[in-house]
Order: sequence, then structure tokens, then C-alpha cells
Amino acid sequence: MMHYVNPLSDLIKRFSMITAMVMSCLIVLSGCGAQQTPDGYYKLSSVSEQAGSIGKFGDLDDSSYAVFDNGVGYIVIKGTPEDITYDATKGVVHSSFGDIPALVKGNKLALADTGFTLEFTLSNDPIPAKPVYPTAPAPEEEDAEEPEITETAEEPVEEENEVEAEAETEEAEPGVTQAMHDYWDGYWFGYWTLEPIDPVWKDNEGYQFYVLGRSGIDDEGNTEIHIWDNDYAVADVFGTNNCDGMTELGAFTSEKGTFWDGDDIKPGDWIIEPGNITHKDTMEIDGICSYDDEQQFNYCIRLVKWGSKWSDYSEDELPGLMSWYEEQLSSGISDPLTLKLPDKYEIEEE
Repeated sequence: MMHYVNPLSDLIKRFSMITAMVMSCLIVLSGCGAQQTPDGYYKLSSVSEQAGSIGKFGDLDDSSYAVFDNGVGYIVIKGTPEDITYDATKGVVHSSFGDIPALVKGNKLALADTGFTLEFTLSNDPIPAKPVYPTAPAPEEEDAEEPEITETAEEPVEEENEVEAEAETEEAEPGVTQAMHDYWDGYWFGYWTLEPIDPVWKDNEGYQFYVLGRSGIDDEGNTEIHIWDNDYAVADVFGTNNCDGMTELGAFTSEKGTFWDGDDIKPGDWIIEPGNITHKDTMEIDGICSYDDEQQFNYCIRLVKWGSKWSDYSEDELPGLMSWYEEQLSSGISDPLTLKLPDKYEIEEE
């Protein structure tokens, strides 16, 4: 069975790879000043492609635009819609595929990644009807004459086809299951700690750096993990799950990404094996942070699925923000995308 691919996903996944360089370019292009909240119908007015970008955006037409109602709305790229939310504090647009660097200035809305800069202009024209989200095409109906051909086929041919089908079934690798989607798809809350290698980090030993996170896996096992706090993208890591770990959840191996202050994640730097984790609904990540090939500190990231009660954790393993987290759950917050973490020192002073 062929897997249906959303034509908008590749473009937005490229946008979600946020870098300081891209944000600087947006500010230079659009000018300085307080961030506005987009509201109205924005038509795509220009596309700039940076040198070295892969592929072409194509011609401008009326099938690419954005619609906002006080910062909440959807973007349509070449006729394909995606729900989005504008975050003025971070200067990004949140989507299900990741965060897109964005800036609103006057009647202009700019979105950018390392390959494209899209500029939209506020329009007074009537807002088009939101396109229907694409679904996988229905399988073509079989030719009415095909059964007759099959019936008249010689028996040796049928036997040969059966042998080939059995061989393909035996060689097929395990695929992504619903249990894997349940674990790898969703939002997370937790913290990371460090053990100094370079003495300069000694004062940070034992400190809980609180974070929020989001991860996802597609039907081919491609997996991405995004972790952030109030100020930084703590980690943006992409990799694969071979569906063949110690448990039915498989195991994740990184291919590329960044951790914290620009430390590159190389293939195999992150290996996440849920079968080695004793706590339920938990993701644990161990790594080494280096600058200019000089090791700085070991780190451990502990994330628990948003909505979990941390019931099997001891008191000294719980995050210091547990009361804040429980308050969000009691308020019915189902995902943390728009939440701001309280500062640790504010909690300790209460």
C-alpha cells in the first residue's frame, strides 16, 4: 500500500528547522519594532530563495495565503491548508510540523527558513473558503475484465505468483505500529541536568533545567524530537526508528540536529531505547555536550508524557515545578505549546 504524503508537510518541516541566522534575516528584512499580532487575510506576494536552497517554490498564484483571527488561523500553500497559531513572544508560527520563524510588521507577514523567505501582504479582498484537508486517494477500481483474465491464467503462473508473495512477506521488515504512535507522538514535560567535564560548569551541577517538548513519528519510522524552554530551543533532533528495539516501541537513533547552544548532534549521538527505561510514559536521553570538539559536560534529559501523573517517581526525582504542572492539568491544558514555564527561583521563594 502506498503511503499518502501531504504536499504541505515537506515545506513546513523545512521551515521548522529554526536558526539564529534565519531570525536575524527576518529582522533585517522587515525592520525593528514591537511584534504585532496578525489579523486578516494575507496574500503571498513574494518568494525569495536563498543560495544553495533545494528545489523551487514555483510560480505565485492565489492558492497560497494565510488567514488569521487575532493570531489564530491557517496557512494555505498551493491549495493545501495547515492550522497555525502565531506566537509573538517567540516570533514563530506554531504548526503540527514544527515552529516556523515569523515576523509581522505593518501590513506584511514574513515566514522564513534556510532556503525560502515567503512574504505575505494584508488584503481587503474577500477571504476564500478554506480548502478541504487532502486525504489519501481511494484505490482505483479493478478492471472489470481482470477477473476473467485471472480465471483463464495457467495454474503454473498462479503458483509462481504465490511463491513470490510468500517470499516478499517473509522479507518484509516490521512496520510502525499504533503502540509506537501512542508513545512517540505527543507532548512532554520534564527537565535536564548536567555533570561537568570542564570545571566552568561546576555551579550548574544538580540544577534542574525545566523544559517542554514535542515528538512525532511517521509511518516510515522517521522521528523528530523538539525540546524548548522559555528562552531557547534546547534541542531539535531528527532520526529514525527501526521498529526493532527491546520492546514494541522500537528504538530511536539520531541522524542530525542541534542541542542547546548550537552543539551539533551527529548520527548515533542520541539512542533512545524505551525498553531500558524503568518509569512509564518516560523518555530519557543521555549525551555529551561539546564546543569546538572539546567536551564540556554530560547531560541527561528526562521527559514524561504530558498528562502523566509521575506516579511511579520518588520524591527526589520529581521536578521542582510539579505544583505548576498539576495546576495546568487541572485547568484542562491538553498541550503545552503556548505555555510559559515559571522561573525556578520564583517557585523556591513561595
